[in-house]
Amino acid sequence: MKLSPMLCVLCLCPAARAGQVGDGQAAATRGDQVDVPAGPFTMGSDKGQPGANPDESPAHRPMIRPFRIDRHEVTNQRYRRCVEAGACTAPISTASKTRRRYFDGARYDEFPVVNVTWYQAQAFCRWDGGRLPTEAEWEKAARGVRDRRVYPWGDRRPDCSLANFGGPDGCGGDTAEVGARPAGRSPYGAHDMAGNVWEWVSDWYDSAFYRRSPSRDPRGPRWGSFKVMRGGCFDTAPDGLRVSCRNHDLPTSAQPNVGFRCARAGR
Repeated sequence: MKLSPMLCVLCLCPAARAGQVGDGQAAATRGDQVDVPAGPFTMGSDKGQPGANPDESPAHRPMIRPFRIDRHEVTNQRYRRCVEAGACTAPISTASKTRRRYFDGARYDEFPVVNVTWYQAQAFCRWDGGRLPTEAEWEKAARGVRDRRVYPWGDRRPDCSLANFGGPDGCGGDTAEVGARPAGRSPYGAHDMAGNVWEWVSDWYDSAFYRRSPSRDPRGPRWGSFKVMRGGCFDTAPDGLRVSCRNHDLPTSAQPNVGFRCARAGR
């Protein structure tokens, strides 16, 4: 992945797996969505805030329409159904970072699909009756509205009971089963919005967009070279898990630490 010089990520490969709590407990809800009501929220970070990068400022309060967003990252099993239906193309690679057989291995059915481009993610969401979330929708779903929390669960620094991340205290160096860390869910009940895999969103990337972002339902610039990704991944250091952290890559790129989730209009 081509990383921005401002990127809030350290790609380290940890050896420990301490603290993982997944055992299939979230299986009953996978594929469903959580409701995010209409209203404003604080997006981005103030200049000088610990860990913040220049492309996260200024902090601002857009008004967002109601929407729904996947409770979990799209899994291998869900994505395979789209491929079998002829509406999606297979991931660029069927391996993960450390596993030779991943996408087509039944033991990883409930793990996030990876190695898909932005265009493949968009095609899946359309087939599934939705779309990719906007960057603003994604951050509101991760942060909530009542405070300016640093992470989906609050301000407590990450550990392996909360997120699958990298660095010296990291959690394994590859994807984990979706929903395996319920203590790290967002205020609206969305899981894995910090760590596990980066997530494609719909917006084109512009490092200065927040300076002129619309006050209602911002959707990013009209064009660009890169698409935005959010949420950090299994090899991201804690600062990259912050709800305001932004990443970007070419929409044709497909990487073993990038997946996505879908959204749709709310009620």
